[in-house]
Amino acid sequence: MALKSMSVINVLTLKTLQATKSLFVCLYVDDMLIMSKDMIDINATKRMLASKFDMKDLGVADVILGIRIQRTPQGIALSQSHYIEKVLDKFKYLDFKIARTPIDVSYALQKNEGESKSQGDMRECWEI
Repeated sequence: MALKSMSVINVLTLKTLQATKSLFVCLYVDDMLIMSKDMIDINATKRMLASKFDMKDLGVADVILGIRIQRTPQGIALSQSHYIEKVLDKFKYLDFKIARTPIDVSYALQKNEGESKSQGDMRECWEI
């Protein structure tokens, strides 16, 4: 099996005999993600790589590089909510309560129907 580099997105793809089959090996430092529609190709790739490198198979990926992978009937959904929650938890921002706001919440905002003002014009308003 020969690897062909796709330098634009730093993904390696394996050459296959059939034009309809693709297999992608995504590598970042010591994290690897192998993707294909064909499980036989995935297992063959794992065996080939394991014969050359010390590897540990962690099974089906659900999170990689802070991105949650969810399988849906429509395909695959990627979300960074897992990473965002970790960052918020690290800095203790998950336990915040609703804060009172200094603006009257019954005040209805309206679209500006007049001419827009440049920031220079707005400075005059701030100086008043």
